[in-house]
Amino acid sequence: MLIAQITDPHILEEGRLFKGRVDTAAWLARAVDALNAFRPAIDAVLLTGDCVDEGAPAQYANLGRIVAKLRMPLFAIPGNHDSRAAFLECFPEMARRKCAFPFVQYSVDEFPARLVALDTLDEGKPAGLLCAARLGWLDRVLAEAPAKPTLVFLHHPPFVTGLPEMDSQGLAAPDTLVDVLA
Repeated sequence: MLIAQITDPHILEEGRLFKGRVDTAAWLARAVDALNAFRPAIDAVLLTGDCVDEGAPAQYANLGRIVAKLRMPLFAIPGNHDSRAAFLECFPEMARRKCAFPFVQYSVDEFPARLVALDTLDEGKPAGLLCAARLGWLDRVLAEAPAKPTLVFLHHPPFVTGLPEMDSQGLAAPDTLVDVLA
């Protein structure tokens, strides 16, 4: 199984540049083209948060136009720059999976390896959070197929990256995640 990951594209409205300088939409479109052309073919793409920069519906519309060109399944989760409501408007298929509302958490079982999406968004805050409800859901989902290879994907790093700005916005209490995974 071949999986590609895209993270933090920070898409803005069509024609608007990130920080006034970077055309993130053009970069993402190039990434989509490269993923589509990759050989051997990629089985699935994980989009791991900060899909857009400000959580605005017009930004999600621009994102949706770009990722619609992917020729393989896309599985996405929100990051700290996303809005769950607008995210689910853009990606209604994520909600149709056994989503753990109000969180965007679901499992994908149709591949040789199981994909488990974990929502670490704490709306309006830069750091990530896994509350008891999210961790309990993860524990139950992992227990459903303990022998199947499983990939858990999330936005906020559950470890120190060595990048001060990223580490100040990491996952709060990462040991709770490690305990569930163990």
